[in-house]
Amino acid sequence: MSYKKNITFFLLLLSTNACLSSSSEDISGTLFGNSFFRPRSASVNAARDLIGTHRFINLYQPQNNFYGAFTVTPEYSQAYKTYQIAESFFSKSNLSISGSNVAHRSANDLLADYFGLSTTFQSDVTLKPFFQNTLIDFAFYGGWGPFYIRVHAPYVWNKAGITLEESVVQSGIETPYPANYMSQDSISAPAQTFTEAMSGDFTWGDIGTPLNFGKISQKSIGIQKLSAVECAVGYNFLWNEKNVTGLSFRFTIPTGNRSTAEYLFEPMIGDSKEWQLGFGINSRWLLWEKDIDQKGYIFFNINALHLLSSKQKRSFDLITPNGFGSRYVLAKEFNNGIYTRDTQPLINFTTLDCDVHIAIQVDFILLFTLLHKNYTFDIGYEGWIRSSEGITLKETINQNKYGLKGIANVTDTNGASNSTQSSATIYGSPLSEQQDVIDANPPVFITPATIDIRSGASSRQLSHKIVTYGGYTWEINDHFKPYTGVGFSVEFEGNRPKNVQPNKKSMSMWTIDFKVGTGF
Repeated sequence: MSYKKNITFFLLLLSTNACLSSSSEDISGTLFGNSFFRPRSASVNAARDLIGTHRFINLYQPQNNFYGAFTVTPEYSQAYKTYQIAESFFSKSNLSISGSNVAHRSANDLLADYFGLSTTFQSDVTLKPFFQNTLIDFAFYGGWGPFYIRVHAPYVWNKAGITLEESVVQSGIETPYPANYMSQDSISAPAQTFTEAMSGDFTWGDIGTPLNFGKISQKSIGIQKLSAVECAVGYNFLWNEKNVTGLSFRFTIPTGNRSTAEYLFEPMIGDSKEWQLGFGINSRWLLWEKDIDQKGYIFFNINALHLLSSKQKRSFDLITPNGFGSRYVLAKEFNNGIYTRDTQPLINFTTLDCDVHIAIQVDFILLFTLLHKNYTFDIGYEGWIRSSEGITLKETINQNKYGLKGIANVTDTNGASNSTQSSATIYGSPLSEQQDVIDANPPVFITPATIDIRSGASSRQLSHKIVTYGGYTWEINDHFKPYTGVGFSVEFEGNRPKNVQPNKKSMSMWTIDFKVGTGF
C-alpha cells in the first residue's frame, strides 16, 4: 500500500470517528459511563521514539557498517481537563446525593441509603481526578545496512485517583434508619459524608461487609513499574541518501500492572499485561537542502498493534431496568431461597475475573524537521486511536443466590425478610413507596444473563498531540555523537462533538521530556 493511500486511510478513520460521534444520541442530563478508565500506555509514544533521535536512525550505509543510537529520556506528564475523566465515569463531574426520605429528590440524585448515609442526607459533590506520570525511557536502535532493530522500555512512577470536594446540605445524623430497613432495630447511619462513605470503611446493620471495589480514596495512590518493553525488527526496502521507507514487525512484552478494580480510578502502568503483535511503517523524505549544513525533512511513522487477551478484574453493572451504576445498589444473599442476613454492595458480587483484548491500537506521527549544522528543530502531529475492549467473563455470579435489596427491608415480624426490589437503580426510590416497588413474589434473583459486560469495558479512545523539540549534537567522531534536547507536547481528547456518546473517553495530557543519548 502506498503512503498516500496510508495517509488517506487514517484520515478516513478519523473522519469516520467524527461521524459516529455526531450521529450518536444526545443524552445530556442523563448519567452514563463505564466502571473502568484505561489510560494510554506510557510505552505507546511514536513522538518520543522519533524526535531528537532521527539523526541517527535509518541511515543510508551502503558499506553495511553497524550503527545506531542509545537514548535515555526522563519525562514528566500530567493530565489537564481532568473533569473529562470524571465524565467518562458519570457523564458529568458534579453529582448530587440524597436520601430516600428527602422530599422532591432529583431524578439524577444517587441514593444515599446505599452508601451508609442517612435517609435525610443531602450533599453536592465535585469529582476532581488527577493523573501524573514520571518516567525514564531507555531506548536502543541498531542498524546493519537496510536492517534494523529497536527496543525501548520506560520505567514509570504513576499517581492517579479522584479527589472529592463535597458540600453537605444536611448530614441527617439525627435521623436513624427505621427498624427492619437495614437491621431488625433502628440504627444510625455510619457515615456522615459521601466522601467518607466511598472510602469503603463502613458496615452497618445487615451490611456486614463494606464496599470492597469501586472505592474512591482521598489518599494519594502511586505505583512504580516497568511499563512495557516494545520491540521492532525492520527492513528499509526504499533506501538511499535522500529517502527511506521501511517495514517492521513489532511486538510488545507486557510488564506493568493489571486492574484490581479496588478503586474507581486506579494507577495503571502499561497495557494491562497484554502481549501485542503488529507492524510498523517508517519513512523519511528530504524536502530541501542548502549545502551540507542545512536540511529539511518530513517523517511519517505509523505503528499498528493487536492486543492479545489477558486476565483482568472488572466491575459490572446490570442491564436494564437496573442500568448504569447499579453495581452500587445493595444486594441480599440467599441460601435455598432464604435470606441469610448478609447484605452487601452489589459490586462485591459483580466484580469478576475476565479476559480482555483489543482489536487494534494505532499510533502515528507526521514530523517536520530542520537540521542546521548541529542543531535540530522538530514540530509535528501525533495521532493515537485504540478500539474498544472486548471482554469474555471467566467467572460469573452464582445462580439463585443474590437479589437486589434496593429499598426493601431486611427483616419483618417473622425475622429475616426475603423481600427484594428487582427494579432497583442507583437513583433509588422514596422510602414512602417501599410497598409499591418491592417484588410481589420474592425473592427475584440476579442471573448471569443480567450482567452488562460492556459496563466494565473501556470504550474506543482517540487523541491528538502537538509535539515540539529542540536539541544539539556534538559530532566528536564517527563513533561517538552525544546529543541532548528538550521536548514539549500537548495531547487532547479527540472524540467529538460535545454532549453526545461516545465522548470524553481519552485523557488530555501535557508533557515535558529531556533527551540524553549518543549516536554511534
